[in-house]
Amino acid sequence: MNARRSISSWVAWVLCPVAAVACPRCYESSSPQVLTSYYLSTFILTVLPLVVIGAIAAIGWHLARRFGADQESASTVEPATR
Repeated sequence: MNARRSISSWVAWVLCPVAAVACPRCYESSSPQVLTSYYLSTFILTVLPLVVIGAIAAIGWHLARRFGADQESASTVEPATR
């Protein structure tokens, strides 16, 4: 069973580049507009993880500053006297 799995995995790995060459977004058969949209979508997908990580970091930074300000204001409050 493992031999069959290994052979089928190897065959799939060897044949994958053939499927990639048959992609409809080839450089030779595309117009300049298609290439521009291809480059734009590639750029957006490349930058998207950085934007998400930056947004999470900004939210964390904002919450940390807010929590720090709350802690600072709580420590300066004087105890109530009777």
